[in-house]
Order: sequence, then structure tokens, then C-alpha cells
Amino acid sequence: MERIRQWGYKLFFPSLRWVLICAAITVVLMPVVNYFRIMLGLAWLFFVYSLLIFACATPKMIRGVFVFLNSHKYTSIFVNDVNVRIFVSLYFNMIITTIYACFDLFTGLIDHSQWLIAISFYYLVLTIVRFYLLSYVNRYHGKYKIAGKKFLEDLKRYKFTGIMLLVLLAPYCYIGFMMLEKNQAYSYRGVMLYIMAIFTVYQWIMVIFGHLVYRRIDAPILTSTRALNFACSIVSLLSFETAWLANANHDTRQILVALSATIGGIAIFGVAFRMVSRARSILSLNFVPGGKDKLKFWETIHEKKVSYREEKAKYSAYLEKNWNMDQVDSHYRWTKKENNCSKQKKDKNEIKKDLA
Repeated sequence: MERIRQWGYKLFFPSLRWVLICAAITVVLMPVVNYFRIMLGLAWLFFVYSLLIFACATPKMIRGVFVFLNSHKYTSIFVNDVNVRIFVSLYFNMIITTIYACFDLFTGLIDHSQWLIAISFYYLVLTIVRFYLLSYVNRYHGKYKIAGKKFLEDLKRYKFTGIMLLVLLAPYCYIGFMMLEKNQAYSYRGVMLYIMAIFTVYQWIMVIFGHLVYRRIDAPILTSTRALNFACSIVSLLSFETAWLANANHDTRQILVALSATIGGIAIFGVAFRMVSRARSILSLNFVPGGKDKLKFWETIHEKKVSYREEKAKYSAYLEKNWNMDQVDSHYRWTKKENNCSKQKKDKNEIKKDLA
């Protein structure tokens, strides 16, 4: 098992020299293969591998940038503050996705392409979800003074994001069904194919970079943005694949599209289902009433926390006063000090024995 893990690490995390060589070969190979219409399937597989290793190597390549940002007063906020990362991620990805969705919608209306309109609709729905999260962060994130309440309110938006990803699986499956059953696809004209490739590379770099860098930060809103980026990257890769393989061999195209659509759908379903189940399990243990009772509920919780701290302080003082905190026996139990009363009883018993 350890050997398999080492081989997998060497395969997806090679040296930086090999990553740059694969990226250069891909940049040269893709236009040549597209021009001569040969070995489209092999070129696609090499593109996917180069994309993965390049995205995995991105954190190492920009580590110096983060060190530079952390060394300055204002830019260090982006490196160290989670809320700033949430704002930047939501704003930047929402702007990029909105521009690309409008571009696809405008092109689809001009070319009368149902595929481009469907893809733009998918991106626009993801943009609406991002705008919903962004409006929540702007309006209410600074008002929650209690960390527990803020985390539970974030979980509600986290659960909503998972539900929307599950709902968006319906158009995703319909697009995959149309591609496979009716043997339909869409293609881009001119430079649009390479614009789609650049957008796909950008999406996957954002997904893998966000997972490698922010995976240890348990912030529901930040995790929701990562999930949205992942769903957007799956759809962009699938759409670019169908456009790239539009002129390839029929069997090769059917196998690769079916494999990619199935793996992508299972991955999106797994991420969305885990988001919903995790948020539901935590919220069921921390039920928050609605309406006017919500404020009273959180005031009561805060009072209980204060009383618990006071009781804990009293208990600690009692232990320090009546128990020997330095000596511990072999069973890890506390050894009690001898009371003055017991000493007096022993002295009286000894006096009685001497008199007798």
C-alpha cells in the first residue's frame, strides 16, 4: 500500500521541471493536433494529465508570492484572514464566471446553439448562488458576535449550496444523455476553442489550489465556494472535451465523453451529498428556533456558557484547596490531602493508648 501511495505521489506531484515540460508540450501539441485532426484522443488524455499536475504544482510555484504578500502590512491580511479570502474568492470567481456565462449566452444566441445556452444557464445559476453567499457575507457576517451562532448560520448556506448542486445535476445528466444517446455535440468556431481551454485551465487551478491550501480551514462559506468552483470546473472540462472531440473517431469520442460525464456526475453528487448530510447532522444537534425566540435562545446559551465558566473556576479552586494536585498514584487517581481533623483524631487515640 505504501508503494502504491509513493507511485501515485510521483505521478501527480512530479518535479517542477517535468511539470513545465508537460505544459510546454501541451501548448504546442494542442493547436497542431487540432489543425491536422489526428490523435485527438491521445492529445486529450495528455492535456488532462498536464492540467492535473500543473494545478497540483501551483501552490509550490506561487509560494514565493504568498511569502511576499505576508511580508507587507496590508497584503498580509489576505494570507492570514479567512474572511478576506472568502470575499476575494467570491468576488473574483463571480466576476469571471459571469463574464464567461454572458459570453457563452451571447454566442449561443448568435449561433442558435442550444448547447451554449444550456452551459451559460448552468454557469449563471452558479453565479446566482455565489451572489447569494456574497450578499449573506456582506450583510450578516459581522453581526454575529457569538462564534457558535455564526457557524450555524454559515452551515445553513452551506446546506443550501449542496442542495443547489444536487438540483443542477438534472440539467447536467440531460446534457450528458443528449451527447451520448443522440450523438450530439457542439463545437466552437475560431479562437473560442482556445478561450474555452484557458477558462478550463483556470477553473481547475482554482479548484486544486483551493483544496491544497484551504482544506484544513473549517469555514462553511469558504468550503461552499470551493464546491461551486469544483462543479464549474467539471462542466467546463466536459464542454471543452465534447468540443475538442467533435471531429474525432465516433467510438473514441463516445468512450471518453461517457467516462468523463459519469465520473464528473458521481463526483458532483458525492460532494453535494456530503455537504447536505454534514450540515444536516450538525444542525440537528444544534437546533435554532426562528422568529423572536431566536434572540432569547442565544442569550440563554450565552448565560449558560458564563455560568459554566464560573462553576468550572469554583471547581478548580476546590481541587487546588482540598486535593494534592502534584501526586498521582498508579491508577491515575488524585490523592487527597490529610485533613486536620483526622490528625487530631489520631493524636487523641494515641493519648488514650498511652493513658491505658
